Amino acid sequence: MKSAGDGYMIVFRESSAAVECAVALQRAHDTYDFGLDVGAIRVRMGSHVGEVIREGDDFFGRTVILAARVAAHASGGEILISDALLRSVTDAAEAGT
Repeated sequence: MKSAGDGYMIVFRESSAAVECAVALQRAHDTYDFGLDVGAIRVRMGSHVGEVIREGDDFFGRTVILAARVAAHASGGEILISDALLRSVTDAAEAGT
């Protein structure tokens, strides 16, 4: 959706899509050869779920702030998700959606 320095904010309609994307991106980074001069790049990711404020192509609000805070706690190569996102994904899986 937008970049901030060397980071990105990506918005998803479905909670499970956020988790699937994070896993796919981590796997891609783990297998990509960035060359000897760069070495391994370990990215950190964090996700949260909730309502956002949308203005044009930008998103704001508590949910965005919490997602950034979750990501800030991750270490390189790690994906952290909030309890709310875990519940959302678990509930959707149990409902079969």
